[in-house]
Amino acid sequence: AKVDNNQKLSEEMFQLSSDDECDREQWEREEDRRLKSFELSLTVDRRYHSEIIGRDGVVIKDIEDKHDVTIKMPDENSNSTYIFITGYEQNAMAARDAIMKIVSEIEERVSRITDINRRVHARIIGKGGENVRKIMDKFGVDIKFTGGETGNTVTIEGNEENVEDCKDHLIELADEYMDAILEKLEFQAEMSQYTRPEPQRGFFVRNAPWQQAPPPQVAPDTSDMAAFPDLGSNSVAPQSSAGSWGSNKRWR
Repeated sequence: AKVDNNQKLSEEMFQLSSDDECDREQWEREEDRRLKSFELSLTVDRRYHSEIIGRDGVVIKDIEDKHDVTIKMPDENSNSTYIFITGYEQNAMAARDAIMKIVSEIEERVSRITDINRRVHARIIGKGGENVRKIMDKFGVDIKFTGGETGNTVTIEGNEENVEDCKDHLIELADEYMDAILEKLEFQAEMSQYTRPEPQRGFFVRNAPWQQAPPPQVAPDTSDMAAFPDLGSNSVAPQSSAGSWGSNKRWR
């Protein structure tokens, strides 16, 4: 009986220990949930919201993933300027700083216009804009070709230092591309001296007078009194009585 009692006591103590362990784990989960539910708000001018969100939400998602937080932006149709950040307090504060850094960079943004020969715009832009996107990512700026199809102007926007660096880079690229274009033109001009020119097509004239067939040769109508007055129908052609030798005289 004593053994049974000891065993029962051990089981009860184990049960209590297990219950305590479960309670502790549950408490820790609830406490973690509570800590992770920390929320702060900040107000940001709506003109900056698109920059905070980024193209296809890339910027805001990067902040959420990096700081393990959830960021709620105002609805597009709302006039609210409040942004809510939820997560661990320390993480939420870091995410807030990241957002304010973006706002600060936008407020410090400058715009510079430079002339880049339009003949090299296509090379700078690249297929599907691939080249210009790489340049914008490298320097952290926005590049816009504002001269249209016939103009040379290019606008660069961003941090002042980055804009100046990007401007120098674009000018250097343009010089390289223009040199390549001029070299190609010089080569083509040189090769044209040794190339036989293709015959130029003329024009073809149809039914010109000199192309008409000559009229058929028809014997003249001698009965026409106007054309041949001496050969009328009443005239009698002289008949020669001479023989084959020209005279009827006989030689004696």
